[in-house]
Amino acid sequence: MKVIVNQIHNAGGPLTGALRKRMTAAARLLHAEQRLSGGEIAVILAGDRYLQVLNRSYRGLDAPTDVLTFSMLEGDEAAVTEKAPLMLGDIYISLDRAGEQAAAAGRSLDQEVLALAIHGLLHLCGYDHDSAASAEEMERKEADLLNEVQRIPFMERTVERLLGSFQDACSGLRYTVVTQRNMAIHLAAAVLVMLLSFLLRLEPWELFVVLTAVFAVLVAETVNTAIEKTVDLVTQEQRKLAQVAKDAAAGAVLLTALYAVLIGLYVFGPRLWKVLLNLIHF
Repeated sequence: MKVIVNQIHNAGGPLTGALRKRMTAAARLLHAEQRLSGGEIAVILAGDRYLQVLNRSYRGLDAPTDVLTFSMLEGDEAAVTEKAPLMLGDIYISLDRAGEQAAAAGRSLDQEVLALAIHGLLHLCGYDHDSAASAEEMERKEADLLNEVQRIPFMERTVERLLGSFQDACSGLRYTVVTQRNMAIHLAAAVLVMLLSFLLRLEPWELFVVLTAVFAVLVAETVNTAIEKTVDLVTQEQRKLAQVAKDAAAGAVLLTALYAVLIGLYVFGPRLWKVLLNLIHF
């Protein structure tokens, strides 16, 4: 499902990207329910004068209106077929009228335009308000769709923030690996340790202990780099406390490395000793 938006009136400024996404999401949700596959819908944002001309030409009412819908589907039965035509219909929205209604309702122009677009989408799918019962059903469906698509931007922002945080973390790791010689040494040692682990066929719990030690060293070196750069950012002078902070961070790396060495001796020592004895006796 594709929603093509064409703004031919400047009331309220250009359409936001978030509103376009919401319109498309509403169309896809609604048409998935109606079992429509593919197709396009055009949303034309115009002014009162444009809508008045359309209203007079097609409905015989010489007055502006907020939204007009022109379906390309033939009859209500076409709205529930499994195959949709290329063009499902046009939705015309008056930005002048939408602005007035938004101000009266105490909501933004984007919210009002979205509500009108959803109203038009429902008309394209066979909903109407000719009777009290059908009007109530249409209003309920419109409210449900509006609430559902308004949650989408929040979810998108959450995903974007998560992806951004992940990218920032990867950038920090890449910087540490590229600029810090000790990190490169630690990584090389980690690769050798993992190869040795597989060659000696460590037990699962032993492999877990080794991995814990390896990642502890890598994390410590990364934190050490962050502390060093933060100290350099705060002061470029040779101050005692700044040097103490750097030394303490380096000390944390040293302690973690010693821990990793002890783990290596405990896990690999007996196996390597057996290998060495076999080589001597051979």
